[in-house]
Amino acid sequence: MEKKETKVEIMLDPETQIQKREIIYVIEAKEDIDQSIKKISDLCMPLMVKNASDKDGYKIIRQNRINVKGLIARIEEQRKGLKAKSLDYGKRVDAEATRIREQLESIKDHLVIQEKIVEDEIERVKAEKVKKIEEEKEEERQRIKTRVDSLTKHGVIFDGYEYSLLGWSVTHEDLVSISEDAFLDRGNDLIEIIEAESERKRQEAADLEEKEAEAKKKQKKIDDDQKAEKDRLDKQKKEQDKEISRLKSEQKRINDQKQKIKDDKIKEEEEKKKEADIKKAKDEAVIKEKAENELKLKQKEDDRLAEEKRLKDEEELRLKLLPDNEKMVEYAVALEAVVVPEMLNDASSVILSSALSNLEKCNSILRQIEKSTQ
Repeated sequence: MEKKETKVEIMLDPETQIQKREIIYVIEAKEDIDQSIKKISDLCMPLMVKNASDKDGYKIIRQNRINVKGLIARIEEQRKGLKAKSLDYGKRVDAEATRIREQLESIKDHLVIQEKIVEDEIERVKAEKVKKIEEEKEEERQRIKTRVDSLTKHGVIFDGYEYSLLGWSVTHEDLVSISEDAFLDRGNDLIEIIEAESERKRQEAADLEEKEAEAKKKQKKIDDDQKAEKDRLDKQKKEQDKEISRLKSEQKRINDQKQKIKDDKIKEEEEKKKEADIKKAKDEAVIKEKAENELKLKQKEDDRLAEEKRLKDEEELRLKLLPDNEKMVEYAVALEAVVVPEMLNDASSVILSSALSNLEKCNSILRQIEKSTQ
């Protein structure tokens, strides 16, 4: 690569003990620029003041900073100078290109205008052809539509292949291709068929109307006869219903009378039965009272004899068991001293209550024996 050299002189202070003059070549190769900057960095970056009072070191560093700052300013001036030349050259190139282009543009515009005259004519002719084709297609569509409409308005049905009605038919292909006269002839045939069918239907409708009128006349007579019969039956039913109502009322009166007689008889029988029951109860009460009195007298005598026997037996037993009585008294005292446990459920409480009741009875008997020994 050819090197374009521009000399930049760096003035360094003699006290730095650095070479007094250093020439840096500013070239297009980036590696050479970096080497030059590294050399300046190696000379300046080691410079440091010893402390805030190091005035000598301060002067050296300040002078080097001024030198580097001047170098930066001179490089900026060189940049502006080089760029100004480049910008001026670029402007002259743009101006010349614009001048040439404008001359060529006027030539091109003339050629475009001449070219467009022919192209516009070609497009016009092409558009007219397309328009004519579309008009012919539209005219054909309208012709076919007119034929189809003239058929469908008479009720002709199209099944996808042909148009047909009442045995008359024409394929879609024939409908499109046959001449106007041929289509009119086919249409006249269809109209004749339709008119004949219409006449047949009209005659059928007239015959049907006549038959319906006759049927209505007959039906009216039948309806009148049925109404008269219905009115007669309704009248007869009303009379029958009236008679049935009267008979029901009479039957109800008879039934009510029978029921009253029956109720009176039942009431009389109940009164008689009630009187008989009262008499029977009184008789039974007298007999019962007499029997009870006799039983009481007998029971009283039996009780007296039993009491005499009991006293006698107790005395004999007391005399016989006197030593054992003392043991039973001690047992009674022991039973009274027993602590009753507390139950957790109702069933156990019932059982314990029954047992305590029996113990109390036993204790009572033992205490009676105690009294009898005293």
